[in-house]
Amino acid sequence: MLVTRPTISDYLDNLTNIILGCGLAFELPVLASVLTRIGLITPMFLKQSRKYAIVVILIVSAVITPSPDWISQLIVFTPLFLLYQLSILVSKRVYKDMEKEDKEVKEWE
Repeated sequence: MLVTRPTISDYLDNLTNIILGCGLAFELPVLASVLTRIGLITPMFLKQSRKYAIVVILIVSAVITPSPDWISQLIVFTPLFLLYQLSILVSKRVYKDMEKEDKEVKEWE
């Protein structure tokens, strides 16, 4: 019987993938805020591209998950998807604040 024994290198590779992947993913709301402030994205764009985002998030969760089973992928997918939803809310708030500022500037002119 062949027994697979993970090595320290395997463990560190998996740990690095998970930490870097999740660490970058938790920056998604901040990135959405900055991109909305710059004018590259809007909340409507994020809502309309949600189905594509789900596919991308599934692919990312498959890459950063150490095992090939769907349960691990779902465990990683869930917080990533919730972060995407939070990004939509953050973008909406920033967008409303920008509209409010534009309205105030136009009133002063």
